[in-house]
Amino acid sequence: MKRGNLFLVVLTVLLITTYSNASAANSPLQVGWAIGHDVTSGTAVILHTKNGGKKWVVQGDNAKWKGCNGNDISAVDKHTAWAALGSSTPDGSGKILHTTNGGVTWIEQTLPEGVQGGIKNIKGLTHLEAWAASLEGTVLHTTDGGEVWSIVEHPDFEIGRVNRMDAIGYRDVRDTDRSGKNTGKIHANVWIADEEGDDNGHLGMIHTLYNGDIWRQEYLPPTNNTYFMVHMVSAYSARVVWAATWGSGALFRTLDGGENWKIETEVGPNDIDDMCAYGADALWFVQFQASASGAGHIYHLRLEDGEVEIDDFTPDLNYKYEGLTCVNDQVAVVVGNTSSNDPTLQRGIISATNDGGQTWENQPLPVDDVYIWKVSFVGARR
Repeated sequence: MKRGNLFLVVLTVLLITTYSNASAANSPLQVGWAIGHDVTSGTAVILHTKNGGKKWVVQGDNAKWKGCNGNDISAVDKHTAWAALGSSTPDGSGKILHTTNGGVTWIEQTLPEGVQGGIKNIKGLTHLEAWAASLEGTVLHTTDGGEVWSIVEHPDFEIGRVNRMDAIGYRDVRDTDRSGKNTGKIHANVWIADEEGDDNGHLGMIHTLYNGDIWRQEYLPPTNNTYFMVHMVSAYSARVVWAATWGSGALFRTLDGGENWKIETEVGPNDIDDMCAYGADALWFVQFQASASGAGHIYHLRLEDGEVEIDDFTPDLNYKYEGLTCVNDQVAVVVGNTSSNDPTLQRGIISATNDGGQTWENQPLPVDDVYIWKVSFVGARR
């Protein structure tokens, strides 16, 4: 190779590396976790980054998580996160894992008796408070960092099969001690997408308005192509929440805390696998629309003057996307997997955009055989 050509090659590599590192460094998302499942060893896997995805590392001793699926992850701050593990057997309780030291150690927390089907979803509100739900509809709540997880009863509202849960917490200014200091008590709205709900049953969206003291079922209006199996939910605030139903690609929104739901648009058949609302009128979401090996879609939706505008991105047709988090209209991170037998492809993928989806950067993974399922960053909407 001529000296001039060699110089151009080296310069190109340096520019690509510099751009990649700068892209990660300039992202507002720096500390985060992803969770998945190792198809070879049959264990849950937790990944962690401290530099916006420039480097991911494996955390925890996943030999202790044999027979568990990595279902969900929730980052609270750079020290604190919770993980939800499912069970490979229907009668298994799954696990809740917790870290308070940035993932140096992950501690399995004690679950109350009666939890079955594995832990499907978890959402941390503070370093002490979190909500979780099992696949079969057991709702759990902790206010002491997981020292005690309590079952939150919903006796009048059966939950058949949880697919997604979201929680929004707020401090009530009335919660003060005698000196007038706020006691810090968090009140939470929790929405649970029950994919076994239908219009002949309990309608699918179960909502607690006040830390589990009040529950109600909420009605999503039908369309010609809509199954009443609520599959997905993402809360922007206690008033504004987005939801999607099973199979149809129909997107719904409430602006009054669930009193009324309205269909906003449909994006075609198949399930919306995750969503992240970063504004009252704005949403990122992912959907799988093709063969088992890939063709996942990443969408960015905005409502402008009452009209729905959607950008559709398919940066890598080998992969389908299962998890998503976002900050605003520019910054989002997706995770997913492939069933392709192509030996050059890793099973999992983590990809990020910092320019509204115009470019997507695949981040290097330390594992080859892990299906990545969900992702959560400190400072993101999920």
